[in-house]
Amino acid sequence: MPKTAFFTRKQIRDQIMEVGTWVAAAILGVGVGLSITVVLMPAGMGLIVLGAFVGTVGWVASLLVPGFFRYQTMQCPYCHEINQVRLTAVEYGCDGCGRKLRGAGFWRRGKESRQPRGPKTRLAQKVKQGA
Repeated sequence: MPKTAFFTRKQIRDQIMEVGTWVAAAILGVGVGLSITVVLMPAGMGLIVLGAFVGTVGWVASLLVPGFFRYQTMQCPYCHEINQVRLTAVEYGCDGCGRKLRGAGFWRRGKESRQPRGPKTRLAQKVKQGA
């Protein structure tokens, strides 16, 4: 599974929370640094308020955004942890033990690839018909 893929509800929530926290911390740090100087104190105070706002928005987004996806409840056969996995997930990492498991997307994609397909060219159609 690529490191940038997040397929369980917990992984999506944690990633949004982490990004929001880092962005808010950077803005707050710049704001505090500017507030130390007398000349740039108004700009620093504005950045401190903006950093607090960004942190709050990141926290709220981490609660709301995972709800926009559809999930299937799957249980890890190794640690018996219940995972809510996105329906499109081919592989996902268990939230409990971290092992790679196959999601619903793997089985759905496998069924689609086993569908019988007809011949694509006229020659193949003639060969199939026995002409």
